[in-house]
Amino acid sequence: AEYMGDLFDILVRPLPAGVLLTAVTDCCHSGTVLDLPFVTGMSRRAKGAARRSVAGDVICFSGCLDAQESGDVSTAAGASGGACTNSLLRVLCEADGRLSYGDLLDRMRRSIRERRLTQTPVISATFDLDLDERFALLSSRAPLRPLPRGRPGALNPFADQSQQPGRPSGPPGVRSRGWFDSVLDTAQQEFGGGGGFGQVMSAFAQSGGGGGPSRDEQRQRAADAVKGDVRMFSGCKDTQTSADVSNVASFGLPTGPGGAGGACTNAMMSVFHRQGEDLSWVELLTSMREILEEKRYTQIPQLSSSRDLDLESRFEIAADSGGRRRALLVGINYVGQQGELRGCINDVLTMQEFLSARGFDDMRIMVDDPNVSSEDPTYANIVEGFRWLVEGAQPGDSLFFHYSGHGGQMRDDTGDERDGKDETLVPVDYRSAGQMRDDVIFKNLVLPVPDGCQLTVLMDCCHSGTILDLPFAYRADAQASESLHSGNPPSMAVNPKFDFDRIFQLLMNLFF
Repeated sequence: AEYMGDLFDILVRPLPAGVLLTAVTDCCHSGTVLDLPFVTGMSRRAKGAARRSVAGDVICFSGCLDAQESGDVSTAAGASGGACTNSLLRVLCEADGRLSYGDLLDRMRRSIRERRLTQTPVISATFDLDLDERFALLSSRAPLRPLPRGRPGALNPFADQSQQPGRPSGPPGVRSRGWFDSVLDTAQQEFGGGGGFGQVMSAFAQSGGGGGPSRDEQRQRAADAVKGDVRMFSGCKDTQTSADVSNVASFGLPTGPGGAGGACTNAMMSVFHRQGEDLSWVELLTSMREILEEKRYTQIPQLSSSRDLDLESRFEIAADSGGRRRALLVGINYVGQQGELRGCINDVLTMQEFLSARGFDDMRIMVDDPNVSSEDPTYANIVEGFRWLVEGAQPGDSLFFHYSGHGGQMRDDTGDERDGKDETLVPVDYRSAGQMRDDVIFKNLVLPVPDGCQLTVLMDCCHSGTILDLPFAYRADAQASESLHSGNPPSMAVNPKFDFDRIFQLLMNLFF
């Protein structure tokens, strides 16, 4: 505490307004070494007094958590260096375009894991840093010096890095030539040598960034990572809870079991009842949001997809290709348990009736009521249900998964979530089997869907916004509504949480 106080008072507190200080602390026990009020990748600490006493902006990259030690790595040329410093520079060298702070942190963590080190880099700041903000070394008020582009022959000093002798080595660094080559060129031209930390970071600051991948490239990467046509409606954002409605009669549905039900499921059914099904994707999602607002629910429904959907194209629950139509419906009321719900089984019955009328003749139902189904919605049964749903799927098939129950968040145990949390489903036996993490859902439900097969998912649970971590997303929030009313065409946004490296690893685990 004494050392942190000295660093804060000497380095942080004196900064005037308008100054940006970027710090890299590549040492053991450095997670909160500057004692800054906000920490990303750990629990966020709101130290208002500390923030009020700092006029400048400080962002610190730390090599590990406070309780961890930070390792060394060596390059193929035999030079030694800290794991944090070298992973930071390696990521910048491999990045072919602009990086957000969240992207940079995610890739640093993966780079370190490739070298079999367990330390977890974190970012701390004097303000609540938006991880989607572009990483920069210069304050936005400072002028950028032009950077020469395209000179061939740049050296990547971080290719083919490996561990020091005695430690298992990770795969060599591989990259294509791109924007950061010119940064390395500038470092070599202006500073000489192989582009060490100061040289590379100085050149990066001068560059001002570069063009990221085009929309077509993003679409192709998504299609390569997720073969199937997967789209998901979720009842709320990751940070929100989803309501259990006491009486769905208020939604004006002509059929169904009545009684309680999930707000998302019944908002969708209400839209179809009021307006029919000849709707575009954006019309459906916007109408769901309007009905929820009408009922005074604050949750914001979202649409995510493995494809960059044309949101003004017609919504379809199933393809018109004559393929088979199969559905898995899971509803959990947690009867007799803490947090008991009342409407989840009703949601399944409503969805069963809806899908049956649309040609889904192969359905499997899991609820915690033996009068409705003999299959309990346990962890093992749900995973097995995922496998049943996608088993033998062919191009032209239409699959549907509906979940109504509790959703949760758990601390990320693999380091692949930017916010440090995994979204979860809560099976009926969660006390003994645990919650079902989004990685498990993705591996067993999303990845096996083949090219040309359509999977539609409806998640009526809390914290469900990006539970499938699909590459494209659209949120029906106030900003989107204002944009629509202004005449701007709606479009999917690239989901910053989608992790291509994680997908590759899951594919390796699935097929090899």
